[in-house]
Amino acid sequence: MIYHKMDINAIALPSESYNLIEELVNELKLRFDKIIVNFDNDKQGLISADKILEKYNISYFCTDLEKDLADYVKGYSFNGAKLMIQNKLKLINE
Repeated sequence: MIYHKMDINAIALPSESYNLIEELVNELKLRFDKIIVNFDNDKQGLISADKILEKYNISYFCTDLEKDLADYVKGYSFNGAKLMIQNKLKLINE
């Protein structure tokens, strides 16, 4: 929902431990120039993100300072979260 309000295309997985289906990944790669994962900034989030990077070569980032994007918006602001994401995406695209 937050990504939608930021005009960023996004999908939400049922959980961080969810195994992405290869057909879905292939479909997304056909539809979008870049796929980037944003899991929670915790142990499970990092483990899952590393698995996706290794298996599908999909970049990822974790939210700064908070566990997830919703907590970041709550603790800092919507605009602050949008700026943080823009900065993360710039780093990935360099």
